[in-house]
Amino acid sequence: MDRPFDGTTIDGPREQEIKRGGIITLACRATISMTNNEKNRKSRNDGTPRTKRVIWSMNNAPMTMQIKRGGINVYTDWNFNEVVSNLTVTSVTESDQGVYKCSIDDIGSDEVFVYVVD
Repeated sequence: MDRPFDGTTIDGPREQEIKRGGIITLACRATISMTNNEKNRKSRNDGTPRTKRVIWSMNNAPMTMQIKRGGINVYTDWNFNEVVSNLTVTSVTESDQGVYKCSIDDIGSDEVFVYVVD
């Protein structure tokens, strides 16, 4: 199987402590290693790879399921060399403690555990 990405990682330690009321900020990166021919075949005109999605989840529930909570923002930047997706969760409470996972379609995933402390 052709895998144009070298790997998916979330920056920082595997376990992170965030103060109650604070902000969770996680950055997920995937490195792209494609030849020029692959770039031409697998990208749209704007340079972003086709058919790839970044999905953030917490405790195996997609973050989109928690939109009613508010204070959740995801910004993803695609280019030929790297994908960077930033997740921000504001006004952290105990219910925000858990396993945060970043998955990129057919590429891979990474996860970290976030502890909420006083």
